[in-house]
Amino acid sequence: MPRTNTNSQPVSRRAAIYARVSAKSQAEDDKTSIGEQLSDMEAYCEQRGLEITARYQEVGRICGTLNHHVC
Repeated sequence: MPRTNTNSQPVSRRAAIYARVSAKSQAEDDKTSIGEQLSDMEAYCEQRGLEITARYQEVGRICGTLNHHVC
């Protein structure tokens, strides 16, 4: 049974999704692209009845080396 607020109106379950890659080369890779991540998260939310209220995406940068991260 859906939850209701004090006015007995159904309360929607909301979600914000965030996709990120570390480098531009990853952003272009089909398996790790931002578009692929967003698509997977949208499907996840749809299966669980979540309303997506915000979408965030970021192409980051790789900092330092594997042994020492410095940005």
